[in-house]
Amino acid sequence: MRSFKEKITTTVVPLSGAWVASNSSYATEIMSMAGFDVLIIDCEHTAIDFSDIHRHVQAAHSCRNDIGVFVRVPEIDKSFVKRVLDIGIAGIIFPNTETKENVHDIINCCFYPPIGCRGISTSMTRASKFGLNKEYINNANDTLILTVQIESKKAIENIEEIMSFQEIDMIFVGKKDLSMDMGIFGNYLDESLIQAIKGIESLAKNNGKLLATSIAYKNEEKELVNKGYSLITIGSDVSILSKYSKMLVETFNNISKGDLNNVT
Repeated sequence: MRSFKEKITTTVVPLSGAWVASNSSYATEIMSMAGFDVLIIDCEHTAIDFSDIHRHVQAAHSCRNDIGVFVRVPEIDKSFVKRVLDIGIAGIIFPNTETKENVHDIINCCFYPPIGCRGISTSMTRASKFGLNKEYINNANDTLILTVQIESKKAIENIEEIMSFQEIDMIFVGKKDLSMDMGIFGNYLDESLIQAIKGIESLAKNNGKLLATSIAYKNEEKELVNKGYSLITIGSDVSILSKYSKMLVETFNNISKGDLNNVT
């Protein structure tokens, strides 16, 4: 079976992604069953720990082998990254990548020698099927999807240096944080932000990098499809639960009060 890296690098249409922000592996299993192409376990903004990551990965793969599970780590931490990769994931995302020094440290964490200095364990890790996959060590460097997030003015200043590393496969455009750093938080149609993102997109394409981002405003999906994004995240377990729960309650309240004009 081909690797998920082969799938995402050859897709002609964007893959659908969702964030995993809760500790519930039930939610992860449901989203996997629902058909998302990619699930990103977020360890930057959530209370998810290593045991949770393990359960989420197992839940995602319990009903589908073709789903890509990514983990967004909180920072560049060699020990954390090693343990995450040993669980067995398709890709890893590093937030707020700003300099070539950041990229050097990221590469050292993620890749086995001679590219990096990731520590080796075969018989004790899920990634190698606990030693049953004899080719894991030989293939790991080639199949990992390394993604960095560009989400600050400093990152844009150093974008050409960051893009120059061939080990980086995908650029995740962090529009929300970038707009905050530019002093225009949430104003995604501001011309300065639009031009900054266009610059990122252009350099990514020129350097052979895949593009990924999250939906920021209504109907943005069509724009991102036309721009050639490979991965678009369209929600999270907690946002889906929150929005749908609120809709159900509002619908029930409108019915119970006899306001049938506002029933959705």
